[in-house]
Formats: sequence, structure tokens, C-alpha cells
Amino acid sequence: DRYPVGAEVRHGQWGAGTVLSEDGDRITVLFDEAGYHTLSLDALAGRDDLLTVVRRPGRDDGAD
Repeated sequence: DRYPVGAEVRHGQWGAGTVLSEDGDRITVLFDEAGYHTLSLDALAGRDDLLTVVRRPGRDDGAD
């Protein structure tokens, strides 16, 4: 999964957050400052600048 549940992410406008769930073609992220947002995976496709994985679950050294 590109945005696995538990991944720490960063959004260009909403800042840091954590992926809470995936439901079909959508993910729900709890952003530290902006609260809950549901994002379309189709809208995120090819837009690495919009939502970046900072750390995947179970990893201490970053996403990639």
C-alpha cells in the first residue's frame, strides 16, 4: 500500500498526520493541526507533492 494504516504523512497544506484507515479508494488521515480528512487515492495518484509518507509503520528510519 502506498499509504498504509499507521503511516506518518505530511500534507502540503494540513501538515503532519497519521493514516487511520483505508476504505476502498479513500484514506482517512488525522492531521495534528487540521483534524480528520478523507482523501481520494485517485486524487493523490501521481501527486507526491500533495501527501508524502514520512515514516511507514514499524520503521524508525523514514519511508524510503
